[in-house]
Amino acid sequence: MIGTRGLFGALGVERFLAEYWQKRPLLLRGSLPDFEDPLGIEDLLALAADPAMETRVVVEHGETPWELSLGPLTAERRAALPERDWTVLVQDVDKVHAGVARLLELVSFAPAWRVDDVMVSYAAPGGSVGPHVDQYDVFLVQGRGRRRWQIAEEFDPACIGGADLQVLERFAPEQDWTVGPGDVLYVPPGVAHYGRAVEACVTYSIGFRAPSTVDLLSLCADHALASDTTPRRFVDSSPEVRAERYLMTAEDVSALSHLAETGVAQHLQHALLAHLTTPKDDEPWTPGSTELEDPPSAALRLELGVSRVYIVGKSEILFSCHGAVWQLPLELHEAIRALCETRAEPETVRAGWRHAAWRRLVGQLLEAGLAARDVGR
Repeated sequence: MIGTRGLFGALGVERFLAEYWQKRPLLLRGSLPDFEDPLGIEDLLALAADPAMETRVVVEHGETPWELSLGPLTAERRAALPERDWTVLVQDVDKVHAGVARLLELVSFAPAWRVDDVMVSYAAPGGSVGPHVDQYDVFLVQGRGRRRWQIAEEFDPACIGGADLQVLERFAPEQDWTVGPGDVLYVPPGVAHYGRAVEACVTYSIGFRAPSTVDLLSLCADHALASDTTPRRFVDSSPEVRAERYLMTAEDVSALSHLAETGVAQHLQHALLAHLTTPKDDEPWTPGSTELEDPPSAALRLELGVSRVYIVGKSEILFSCHGAVWQLPLELHEAIRALCETRAEPETVRAGWRHAAWRRLVGQLLEAGLAARDVGR
């Protein structure tokens, strides 16, 4: 797989970040020479038929433009599709297919927590989801077949009424490209784009996370309601008789803001870590009480599709996996890093064994099947 520097070629990742990232679109023509699809069409359609996968089917009609239906795409539903003008999109394919997961190496310049998933779409000739706008970054890696992409940085945001999708009503393209296997299109947030299959084709969409203020406040509130049994309350720091009883002063607002900020700081890290690693449409995992007595003799690796992220604080490490959060001593920094990036070698696992928190973490991961003993190199 070609990594980040190969993806950007002579442009270079540093120049890409300075001039294009979250600023303007960029077509990387032929940046993946000799690209071979990691996933066959029948394999993709088999995933689309799996009820455990998040699947959408979009069919474009004359009177009901871009009709959306949710998966699974059964054999019967597939047989009823027209010959052209339809698309099937499957989310989180990187969580279940190692070859697709390797596409994430292309965006290794970004922190792992910022990357959401790899969505894979198959489009019959003419298939599209209409001109639309995403509020996150996306790299569109073209696999087999050709697709026409049209881009507009200035556009009317009004959407078609009555459509199942947020499709722009009036779209005037400013740039127009036809891409083939190995071409990669980067689209920043807030840029309108419209892709239509010239012929049957497959596209791999590497999407990024971009939580909003509302998202973060909602996460904090949910965590506080679930865990904070004795919340702090407002206290008058300098009570005095006021001439205007109904006036809320700037000092009042400042004190209340400080109280809210303290609450956010208290809950955000745990809430955000759990949110980032919880599988979609699932509940956070509740670990058991397993604590191994002896360290595994083999290396330890996390299974494919297991999301993980950690924060190194001043006095501890917060590590999250599959929606659960552990508090670990700082001495385990290298062990956690190795476990997240590749695998923790036997000597690394043994080095942390004096910590009960590490023994519990290893035991719980193995018991739940989220980690495995790895004897290969």
